Amino acid sequence: MNAKRITVFVLCVIVSIGMLRAATNNENQERDTDRTEWTVTASNYKFDFQNPSKTVDGDLDSRWTLGKPQVAGDWIIVDMKTPQKFSVIELQQGRSANDFPRGYAVYLSKDGKDWGNPVITGEGIKGDATVITFPSSVETRYIKIALTKDVSTWWSIHEFLVK
Repeated sequence: MNAKRITVFVLCVIVSIGMLRAATNNENQERDTDRTEWTVTASNYKFDFQNPSKTVDGDLDSRWTLGKPQVAGDWIIVDMKTPQKFSVIELQQGRSANDFPRGYAVYLSKDGKDWGNPVITGEGIKGDATVITFPSSVETRYIKIALTKDVSTWWSIHEFLVK
């Protein structure tokens, strides 16, 4: 009899944990930022089918690519159309794991004209994504990421996310 009660208790705990995880996943999905109206421009791209808008099309198989070696000063600008509050920028590199920014500076602007000084700088990483984490939440409409190093590899972004 005790073994049955323990089994039922364990099953109840497992089901409860599963329900809690599902609810958390749904909350995270609801908080995903709608990128359908965003516009993206870049200093360069090689082919039209790899233009900057591919960074916000929701398709990890498509990409924007610089299409040439990285040169300090090359950039990408994302206009989110309305101010968004976030603390993370994620540059998903998908199948282009080696096309990460070797050095970057992030600029923020409320009007797309006045950029001021970089708010954060760093180096990307080889792999699925370069994740740029701010020390605290920021709110802005425009994000500009500019390269700060010259290297022979291309720069590619499959998806551009803010969280």
